[in-house]
Amino acid sequence: MKSIKQFLTLVTLLCGATILYILVSSTKNRDAIIQPVTIHHAFTEDIREVKSNGTVLGEREDINQVPIKYNFSLQDLHRHFAFSTDSPIDVLVFIHIQKTGGTTFGKNLVTNLDVRNPCQCTKPINTKLRCPCFASDGKRQWLFSRYSTGWMCGLHADLTEWTECLRTSKPDQVENLHRQRRYLLLTTLRDPIERYISEYMHTNRGATWSGMTLKCNGRSATAQEVPLCFNESWEGVRLLEFLSCPYNLANNRQTRMLANLSLVDCYDNFASHSWNKDLILESAKNNLRNLAFFALKEFSNESQYLFEHTFNLRFKQPLSVLRPKTIHETRDYFDMLKPTVQQQIRDNNDLDIQLYDYAKQLFFARYNFTKSWNSKLKFNDGQSSM
Repeated sequence: MKSIKQFLTLVTLLCGATILYILVSSTKNRDAIIQPVTIHHAFTEDIREVKSNGTVLGEREDINQVPIKYNFSLQDLHRHFAFSTDSPIDVLVFIHIQKTGGTTFGKNLVTNLDVRNPCQCTKPINTKLRCPCFASDGKRQWLFSRYSTGWMCGLHADLTEWTECLRTSKPDQVENLHRQRRYLLLTTLRDPIERYISEYMHTNRGATWSGMTLKCNGRSATAQEVPLCFNESWEGVRLLEFLSCPYNLANNRQTRMLANLSLVDCYDNFASHSWNKDLILESAKNNLRNLAFFALKEFSNESQYLFEHTFNLRFKQPLSVLRPKTIHETRDYFDMLKPTVQQQIRDNNDLDIQLYDYAKQLFFARYNFTKSWNSKLKFNDGQSSM
């Protein structure tokens, strides 16, 4: 009986552990790519309506009481990669979307993971933090991110840019090594209203990210395709001016950065606002579901739990302890705005609001599934030892 139970448990694990989004740079064909598994899902297009007197903010939800509106498959929910920093092929790739808590999460990846081969951080005078993450051989890197390899695929590269970049010789150049790689992509998301206000505040202080390449289909977007909202700097910009610029890349940033932009001819129709919004949103949802992992800024404890059980890694300190204490700044700012301005912010981020609702549904479903799965494994282990 013990052997039968163990066998059934193993079979279930193997069936559930389907890898959904992997890029492989083949030693024979540098452009080889394993496409995401086609998932036949039957969810209802149930888009949440934002109450006229409220926002998508509010108090932190109880993760066990949020109703699940989508019928996610086992492949959607079960995430487990036996990741090792000494793996001959595995590489974590962090897609850093602006103002989603990515800086904090990215620093945790290079300074707070309890791994056999920790990243080696240095910060010379007047330079940025750099933490190369080498395997035991001192050549292979197990993390591609801002703090480990720099902006190797472009400043705040989106999923489209990362996907194209990883197919080129760039990873070989970074490591000075040609090898096969399996890329495990991860990112962080944030409540779209809070994220938008945070980006406005950051821009108001002088940030522009003018070095972004916005590459798609092998070339960068032109100034005609993506006109700038400012000359050299937008420092001191008023909120209404920020909201009114039709070319503001802050609008629906999370959806745009997770979608496959080649589906809408890249930035060809961006300035004319003729992108197929339904196609962009559905692409972002599909890609989000197919990432190896994503975290939600508002749920640091649950994000840590899912990360650790997805990759079989552990953080040395809780993410909630290391998180910047600015949680109420953007919320309080939004609450002070006139209702008409609040609505304009929602309108500018209508796709992100829908994407984040979907992301929370998937996140909660994965969290509860993982908790339940681990409880069953512990029970089976206890039964086997009797």
